Amino acid sequence: MNNIQKILLFLIIIFEFKINKMDVEKLNIKWNKHYPISYFMFCDFLENNLFTDIILIVEGKCIQTHKIILSACSPYFMNLFKTYNDDIKPIVCILEISFEIFELLIKYIYTGEIIVDKQKLTQFINAAEKFQILGISKQPTDIIETEIQKRNFVNTIQISDKKNK
Repeated sequence: MNNIQKILLFLIIIFEFKINKMDVEKLNIKWNKHYPISYFMFCDFLENNLFTDIILIVEGKCIQTHKIILSACSPYFMNLFKTYNDDIKPIVCILEISFEIFELLIKYIYTGEIIVDKQKLTQFINAAEKFQILGISKQPTDIIETEIQKRNFVNTIQISDKKNK
């Protein structure tokens, strides 16, 4: 067993990577725990105000968060943040929403799920609509899903082409 094979075996065992041989010269290395670890880290970043790049003020209370995460889940925030200079940490006042409901939206954006009291559900849904939160609002996710399918299709074609050469 050569050194490269030993390193790859180490990576597979320690980090649970998946390695697919694509052709003689290239390997496809995939970390099977990428999504759960990333999910955990994003939640940790939010909880501990790490690497935040925007401050949202709701009812006089601050929430430090990440423009990229909010933008990925909301066309509303994506359009809002496009106008900001990346060199400064902007402060945005969010009006006409309670801090409690907005905090639930942020948790939903980061985790993909939350628990809402039944009496707050209408407020939560209305807020999700206002801020165009994907997965809750009536915002079409077809465009994103189509783009993901196109990329997967192109990657499949590229791998297939490499195998057939």
